[in-house]
Amino acid sequence: MFAIQENGSELHFSIASDMALVDRFVALAKEFMERQGTTRFSEIIIVLRELLINAVEHGNTKNRSLIVEGTLEALGQDRFCIRVQDEGRGVDASTLSFTMPEDPSQDRSRGFALIHAFSDEVRFSQSPSTITAWVSVPAQSLCTHRMEGDCARIFPGGDITAASAENLRRLLLKVLDQGVSRFCLDLSATSDIDSIGLSLLIAFARILKENSSEGSLEIQYAAESLETLFRMTRLDRMYTIVRNQKDKDDSPC
Repeated sequence: MFAIQENGSELHFSIASDMALVDRFVALAKEFMERQGTTRFSEIIIVLRELLINAVEHGNTKNRSLIVEGTLEALGQDRFCIRVQDEGRGVDASTLSFTMPEDPSQDRSRGFALIHAFSDEVRFSQSPSTITAWVSVPAQSLCTHRMEGDCARIFPGGDITAASAENLRRLLLKVLDQGVSRFCLDLSATSDIDSIGLSLLIAFARILKENSSEGSLEIQYAAESLETLFRMTRLDRMYTIVRNQKDKDDSPC
């Protein structure tokens, strides 16, 4: 079962509980969003895919005879409403975890944490089993970097949160692929880092350690509140936190 109907600003779907059909529909959803004038839709796709996976795996328990249906509706060029319905018993929202684990190696479901992080609002109903999410395309953050000798100074371009973490991740991996092993994060324009941002920083530290025995990571110009956060989460064991001018003078960046 795979039925799609486009009606102006709405894309209606009915699919069997099959992961291959989830991928097929997500590809068509990207084309639909492009026709609606949206060119940056990674956050919307993340929410859509996680909702579909939840419906297939948990709602319909991967039973191909059961149907997942719903609507992807454009509320404007940069805002969408996603409604996904399955034939299960519904979700008790009070039992769900909406917090992304700070340790990315933890064996724990991240689906609803991602849905919550990227959505403006999420509603649950049980008759029938339906989840509705409203998702907006965030303003694009300007992550940049410059080389200072053999060290890459990274400018996140603002807060490191769920809305901007993907751009920063891509930049870090791009620079790493160029053979750079010394990094300095300049947080002079950063006032907030959420759990997804912390997970990104932890994950990148581990990737760098696996790729280079001589890799180094520094953080400069962090606000006092962020330094406290780094101590609480033990991120200061992975990154050298430059706190004063003397430390900065000794820094390779």
